[in-house]
Amino acid sequence: MKIGEPQPKLETAAQDSLPEQAPAKNVPASWIPDKKFVLENKVGLDSVKHAALKIKQYFWGLSEKESKGLLALDLEERLAEIPPIEGIFSPEDELVKIKRLPPAEKKEALAACRVFVEKSIEINHETPKEELMELVSIFAERYGFTEDQAKTAENLIDQYYENRKRVLEVRQQFPDDRDLASRLTGFNFGEVENVSASVGPMGIEIETDERVVSQVFAGLHKKGQVSDFIAGGFASSAILAQKDGAVEIPYIFIANYPSEVLRLPGKSIRRHEREHVKNRLFELTFGHIAERDLTRQLPREGIKIADQETKKFLLENYLLGKRLCALESTKDEILAKLQSMTLKELSDQLPDLFFSKGGGPYDYLSEIREDEELADDPMWRELVNKILVSEYEGIVSNAMWSFIELVKTGGYSVEEAIALLTDKPLSEWQKTLWRLRERSGGRKK
Repeated sequence: MKIGEPQPKLETAAQDSLPEQAPAKNVPASWIPDKKFVLENKVGLDSVKHAALKIKQYFWGLSEKESKGLLALDLEERLAEIPPIEGIFSPEDELVKIKRLPPAEKKEALAACRVFVEKSIEINHETPKEELMELVSIFAERYGFTEDQAKTAENLIDQYYENRKRVLEVRQQFPDDRDLASRLTGFNFGEVENVSASVGPMGIEIETDERVVSQVFAGLHKKGQVSDFIAGGFASSAILAQKDGAVEIPYIFIANYPSEVLRLPGKSIRRHEREHVKNRLFELTFGHIAERDLTRQLPREGIKIADQETKKFLLENYLLGKRLCALESTKDEILAKLQSMTLKELSDQLPDLFFSKGGGPYDYLSEIREDEELADDPMWRELVNKILVSEYEGIVSNAMWSFIELVKTGGYSVEEAIALLTDKPLSEWQKTLWRLRERSGGRKK
């Protein structure tokens, strides 16, 4: 099967035997796909058709109905991968009770909840709050979120709507694209011919020539207003005076390259920079809630705990939380690097970039590993070497190997592999490879 080809038809009898809506216990009601979608796109999770649909969405987009149907399939798959947790996971319990709980699964569930909330917003920037809260409730019931954790999730969702309201108001206030770009950056766009502005899910999105993007970045960088820059784009924010007071408006700049200039299309740069805006907007993300709750006393107070079992449990989960966040950032950068580097180049440079013993440019764990105040504690050193060095490096290396195998032996292009893995944590890339091989035997070029 080639992407874009008509899907094979099933027999009428099979169609008639299906309900009008496919059963789906664990998805928001508005996501439940109808029988036509299921027949045309689902032949078991991680099937060729499921993979093809994800690739189609990544490159060409799907209708809102199709996107929600795919999201329902992805959600059911993700929930099946994370075992449910009985009871309420409360950081307020005594340490002896905390030791009996499964915090690793809780962190994973919280991170997954965030991913699906963000995906829903990507599909429809005006997604009703009720739909997002229904999604949070599904995770909360299955994984025992506390009332405080569920409330934090709701506050983050409210934060999204408040930010969107501000962005839409600024867009209405400055309808001219050049004027809007000038107000946000302080750069005079009056003589720039090629400028366009639009409202994205998290902020204002401006496209212009590569030369102009570089000039604007250089000016903002000198003022300390932006630090991240990849080939073709950057993310920042501006403080604008409004009648109700000063407001912060996030925005991204994207070079409108011809599609043939970069191996990945311009929307990949957009996707990367949107991620930076999301992380800035949600300073406390779902994935950090469990980490925050478990580690209020850690790590400095944690190493003083006399009970060695309790001490080890808390230190382990502190480090696992830090590793989870680092792996998300690492995945983001790996996918961004593939815009300008070959697989071999990235694979060869992986240690120096992400976990060089001297601290690579994307070594997000170096500060924790090298904390001198904790270095004298034997248990701390042992756990750091295990969780933040050997296991972390193993996860990143295995993920890179899995990506390469998906391309070399699976028959997928680099861009298609990105589409299949972009919403998966690095720790799941190898599993995704095995599943695709098992279900389809790979896809021949």
